[in-house]
Amino acid sequence: MPKKPITRKRPVTTRDTSTRARVWMKAFLASLRLKANVTIACEEANVSRATVYRHKGKEAFAAEWEAALAEGIDRLEAEAWRRAVDGVSEPVFQMGVQVGVVQRYSDTLMVLLLKGHKPSKFRERVSTEHSGVLTIDALRNQMQKRVPRIEVAERESESHSELTGIVPA
Repeated sequence: MPKKPITRKRPVTTRDTSTRARVWMKAFLASLRLKANVTIACEEANVSRATVYRHKGKEAFAAEWEAALAEGIDRLEAEAWRRAVDGVSEPVFQMGVQVGVVQRYSDTLMVLLLKGHKPSKFRERVSTEHSGVLTIDALRNQMQKRVPRIEVAERESESHSELTGIVPA
């Protein structure tokens, strides 16, 4: 005897939809606060990225999203600070037996934190300066001086390939 298809006893109402949305929104925002990662938050809330981004268009949810993400990023920054300043304890083993603990600090995280908090003092300073005037005539003269050198290099390469049989790529 064939089985009957499963049918809903009543149609989905707006109330059901909004209740479901509140459930996943709460789970999504809680995960975003802890992990500051939209993909992980979606997985933990069992909702698609498309759905959360569609709902992000709503002003109230967008504000909660930004607040949760800011809190998550603050957590990440606090953890980076802890690893840079307080360090991480790592066990030391000798002949398979733990004989002590060493504290490791992250200089890389310290540099990143300093660059983030005081960019005017710790940013990369790269500058390119040019002095003098560059005219078309001067540029043409420089190029003409280089052309004979290029031609000589090409001739030498051709003669080398004739002798060795190796053709340059």
